[in-house]
Amino acid sequence: MAMYHVFSSSSISDLLIAIMCLSIVQCPLCTIAQNIDTTNDVYILCNVHKYENGDPFGDTLNTALAALQQKSATGSLYYLLVDNASAPFMAGFQCRGDLSSDLCSQCVESASQTVLSSCPNAIGSRVQKDGCFLRYENYTFAVPDTSIITELCNVDKNNDSRFQAYVAQIVARVVSEAPNGHLPYSSATSPISSSNSSSAPSTLYALAQCLNYLSRSECSECLSAHSSSWQDCDNAVGTQIHSVSC
Repeated sequence: MAMYHVFSSSSISDLLIAIMCLSIVQCPLCTIAQNIDTTNDVYILCNVHKYENGDPFGDTLNTALAALQQKSATGSLYYLLVDNASAPFMAGFQCRGDLSSDLCSQCVESASQTVLSSCPNAIGSRVQKDGCFLRYENYTFAVPDTSIITELCNVDKNNDSRFQAYVAQIVARVVSEAPNGHLPYSSATSPISSSNSSSAPSTLYALAQCLNYLSRSECSECLSAHSSSWQDCDNAVGTQIHSVSC
């Protein structure tokens, strides 16, 4: 069984956009990726077990990270690498479905540096950035897993009686569309009005995405399992739900 230390961003309650997750945000005047540094850390998981300096595992890891960065630099938004030459090893990355290839490449490079600096000599690590996800393990991990890693809630609230209905509608939309999308990904926007006529109108944004190794049915099952988890955040104007596979 893998054992992990968990590190999370010091500003975690203010993070609003991510990948491999269900994400919701209300904003008066913004786009879904506006003013978001895609290299910001959302969470970092480090296996507590270490490899020794000089162990071939370290060479395998460094070679794999270089290969992931090279793939992202050539325009790939997803890549999974398996190397069982000396011991079981798997590594991969996936970028958010709306990222350009340049932003994806920058994010993967940053994630590669993060796993080395934050998880030195760890035999496994997962790094979630605002724009990408990177993972390596000493075992095969390309299997469905709906286990929750973290739920993030914005500190700001919207207690308007209509808000939850708007959120439920837009979440249902992206959860339904993502399994059939590229990198199974979907995003949506919805104008919302307040029951208070003096309040300015705003826009609700949502996105959902699965890891690309899931089948359509597995992606749908993963997202559906967490499609109501936003309610845990008690009227927060922004929510992220990160599970292992979506």
